[in-house]
Amino acid sequence: KTGCAGIRPLQDILTHDPYSPARTHQCAQAIEAELLLHGIHHGFYVLEPHMAVDTVPPLEVDNYARDPIDLDALHAKIATELEQGIIEELPAKPAHLTALFTKREADKIRPLKDYSAPRGGSVNDHADANKFTMMSLEDAYALMQPYRYMAKADVSDAFRTVGVHPKHRDLLTFKMRDPR
Repeated sequence: KTGCAGIRPLQDILTHDPYSPARTHQCAQAIEAELLLHGIHHGFYVLEPHMAVDTVPPLEVDNYARDPIDLDALHAKIATELEQGIIEELPAKPAHLTALFTKREADKIRPLKDYSAPRGGSVNDHADANKFTMMSLEDAYALMQPYRYMAKADVSDAFRTVGVHPKHRDLLTFKMRDPR
C-alpha cells in the first residue's frame, strides 16, 4: 500500500520502529504529503492553521497610481474575472484591503496585489511562509545529470490554481472602484 507519489501513509510508517533515522525521514515525507493533500482538498492557509484571521490587524492600503491605459486594462481584467467567477465582489467592506497595482509586460498588463504593505503590519508579515521555499538556479544545476531533461514553465496566473482556505480568503482582498 502506498500513499501520494509512492510515499507510504504515516500510520504504516509509525507501526515499525518509528525512531530510526529512515523512519524519521519517511515520517517527514508522509506528513508533508498529507498536508499537501489536505491543502489541495480544503484550500491552503495563509496564516498558520492555529491563527485566527482577526490576529492580523485591520489594514487598508491605497492602490498605487496607474497610467490611464493601465487602468482601462485593469478594469477589463477585473470585469472578466468577476464574470468567470475567479474573483467575487463582497457584500461588505472586509477588514483587510491590500494595494492593487499593474505590471506592464510586452503583450499585456497584469494586475498584482501587494500583500507586503504596510511594512510591519501586512498580510505577509503574519503569513506562514515556512512551508514554501523557491528552488534556486544553483539547486536546479545540482540536480542536472547527463542524459536527463529539465523543463521550466511559466503558468499564467498560476497562483489562482491554488485554493485558499475559506477562513483566510478575507486576507486576500483589494478595492477597485467601478469606472461607470
